[in-house]
Amino acid sequence: MRDLRRSGVNPWALPSGDDAHGFLGRCYFWLVGAALFLLVTWTLAPGWSLRVFGALPLLLHPVPGWGGIALMAVGVALVFLAQRELAAAWRVGIPTRKRPTLVTSGPFRYSRNPVSLGILVAAVGIAFAIPHALSLAILAASSVALSVQVRLEEAYLEGWLGADYLAYKERTRRWVSLG
Repeated sequence: MRDLRRSGVNPWALPSGDDAHGFLGRCYFWLVGAALFLLVTWTLAPGWSLRVFGALPLLLHPVPGWGGIALMAVGVALVFLAQRELAAAWRVGIPTRKRPTLVTSGPFRYSRNPVSLGILVAAVGIAFAIPHALSLAILAASSVALSVQVRLEEAYLEGWLGADYLAYKERTRRWVSLG
């Protein structure tokens, strides 16, 4: 991100208006805040966190907890790998001034949206590692918000990049392509 700023590129393109894009921008702000709150309260006072936010007894076991930590690590690694592959084309949201280029290498060979996929994998990991109702609510809200954002971005890219994006869309699935 530092390299982007040095080159004069602002990677943050989430709008703050009163339309659907602005609403999603506010959703992301609150979801990230809720996830950070969740992680801090779980770290500092796990017993209190479970009492206040509703423990999920089925997940109160070390196996789902460690699995969740592993999923968080995989999700974060995928986000960083995808952002690195995007380089100067990386944006949060839909750009309004700079026009994107089509990136199809690295993790983009297997997913049209590896950054969003990584965020979802990390959110699933949080739900397993921090087993209470708030983590499931954050996962559900993140899934909906990311699904809407991805569809808006794909419509934008289809309009901007035309046939190149349509060909990419044909050979690469939205979330995961195994072949």
